[in-house]
Amino acid sequence: MLNRSLAVAITGYQKYISPYKGFCCAHRVKHGGISCSEHVKQALLHHGIWLAIPDIKQRFHECKLAASALNAGNNAHGRARGRERNRSRRQEKNSILDNCDCCIDLIPSESCSPLEAVGGGVDACSCTPW
Repeated sequence: MLNRSLAVAITGYQKYISPYKGFCCAHRVKHGGISCSEHVKQALLHHGIWLAIPDIKQRFHECKLAASALNAGNNAHGRARGRERNRSRRQEKNSILDNCDCCIDLIPSESCSPLEAVGGGVDACSCTPW
């Protein structure tokens, strides 16, 4: 019963929270496959909470390593790329604001699609989709 309740809670997180947080699971980005939340949910349902705990700890450790590797890779590509990306985002934001004076700054992250990042990819005043 506890395992199913936890799985339902994880499903709620996946459906209602994760799409709006603006970033994706580092393990999934680096290695492909399922996200950590899906991995944990499957481990709970297949093995039960007590047998799943070591597997969950291992997965989170691997995700932390993947995040570190991805961050190191991003830093290695140089700061110029980041400055160019920020300049592009500012220009995009300014062009949206020129067309609609009630828009909110909702620039999607690079690691997720605009739909995941802003819950539908449409700004606050129903201007054109990203």
